[in-house]
Amino acid sequence: MRLFKILLLTGCCLTAAASAIAAVPAVGFDIEHARGHNYYFFNFYVNQVLGNAFTVLGNQNLSVTHLGAFDMNPDNEPYWDVPVYAEHGFVFNHGVALFDRADMSLIAQVMLPAGTSAPIRDEGYRYLALAEPVTLEVGGSYVLAAWWSQDTIDEPDMDTFYLLGTSPTEIPSAVYIHDSIQITDSCFNPDGGDGSSVPAPFIFDMFWGLYAGGANFLIEQPIAVENGTWSDIKNMFR
Repeated sequence: MRLFKILLLTGCCLTAAASAIAAVPAVGFDIEHARGHNYYFFNFYVNQVLGNAFTVLGNQNLSVTHLGAFDMNPDNEPYWDVPVYAEHGFVFNHGVALFDRADMSLIAQVMLPAGTSAPIRDEGYRYLALAEPVTLEVGGSYVLAAWWSQDTIDEPDMDTFYLLGTSPTEIPSAVYIHDSIQITDSCFNPDGGDGSSVPAPFIFDMFWGLYAGGANFLIEQPIAVENGTWSDIKNMFR
């Protein structure tokens, strides 16, 4: 009996060492590849909410722990002739929110502050943790959106991000989407207010760019310890 307990304990330790619970991004991209191509970057709108609608696939609900937005900075800005004037940190605050598509009720929201206090990770996204994780149910449809400000690419202090695709079926190979998510549409709200909240956006019913380049969320799931960073595990989501 004592030997059995020792073997059981050893097995549990090995299992614990082989995997861990980690937060992985819903959407990401190979920044080096993206920088070498003419992917659009976005901030042509003033005080608007931009995002995407998506459906949860598979047979397991998703636990969302963080919401975030992309911070284009000198480490990840594109190699283009058009100047981006990127600096480290947000110039403006950026609200990021999840909505239930059925009735557009608010599920979760964070307010990313201007500056660099929200940690940066995943090749450019800054995140804040939710007070409590929220569950996205299999088969459910949801909307992820973020508030953006400033106007044109000529503004030296704009916050901006990559536009990662032109349709749900024409997403560049450099973009990685979690295999439990299917992006189905784009959305926006042309009257986004002053940024103190994220008003519910309107669904296009016609895809007009993968605005998830601007907003993102982290999903809690078990992964192998040796694949503990996004740069190591993103190939899982091709």
